Amino acid sequence: HRQLKSGRVSIREASGAAGRRTSGIGSRKSAAAAPPSTASFVNSLEAELGRAASTVQANLISLESDARAPLLDADALARTATTGGATADVKSLRQRAHDISQRALQLQRQSRKDVTELRRVAGLADAKLGTSCGDMVERRLQSHPYPVVFDLSSRGEGMLVVLLNDVHSILRDL
Repeated sequence: HRQLKSGRVSIREASGAAGRRTSGIGSRKSAAAAPPSTASFVNSLEAELGRAASTVQANLISLESDARAPLLDADALARTATTGGATADVKSLRQRAHDISQRALQLQRQSRKDVTELRRVAGLADAKLGTSCGDMVERRLQSHPYPVVFDLSSRGEGMLVVLLNDVHSILRDL
């Protein structure tokens, strides 16, 4: 397990060792029925999926809370704005909203890269170790937070889109 995680043993070597230990057993194995090196790889992949999902979730929460501040500031500015004195504040709020939008798009791009890489690793594991990691990865990707990240307005959970839209709407009116 440590050698596989550190990179000292390749998937091919682990697959060869797993094949020698399990000659004659079915081609598809679960983590519970798999040899120790394969089971530890599957467990490591599951842990990585969990870590990636929790990172995405934390970034989404952070973005939403960061988007609430400009909304409150824009609302306060709209209530107290005079015709000429608020242009610097409007520009500042517009820049903050733009920065949050860029961070959301960056999170979306990074999540897509991570998902692509996780699918690639799962496919390699399926081919080399005879696991069903691809199915496991696809099931995990169908759950929260990935649908929200890929379509920031999906399933009614796209609060970030709503918040940024409200900020831009108020700023347009100013």
